[in-house]
Amino acid sequence: DDDGLDDGDEVLEWGTDPLDADTDDDGLDDGDEVLEWGTDPLDTDTDDGSVDDGTEVLVNHTDPLDPSDDVIQEDTGDGDDTGDTGPDNPPLTGVYRGGACGGCASGGAGGHSWILVLLAATALLRRRW
Repeated sequence: DDDGLDDGDEVLEWGTDPLDADTDDDGLDDGDEVLEWGTDPLDTDTDDGSVDDGTEVLVNHTDPLDPSDDVIQEDTGDGDDTGDTGPDNPPLTGVYRGGACGGCASGGAGGHSWILVLLAATALLRRRW
């Protein structure tokens, strides 16, 4: 599956699927989880902080082994999943577990709107390449 782990080790040592590069479907290949990040390739959220490992590493750039830095957005209750945390709608800004972040006292983007602009620009540039 080209995930960087030997197939034998996947079966005998890690318990991962040698035919699936991302056994837990969190967005990180099994090899990256074991060899680079130290996360559990069988657990989508190694630190149990409510944000999956892939979102922490690839989107939020937080430590997948530290639950205190997981960004949590509360469900808006409007039924459209906007503001909900999940693999199809990862959090970008919001309320941290330990309390409101600076500029996010109301739970909204507040002083962090530049992050949204940066992420949108990055997404557009990636589509062109």
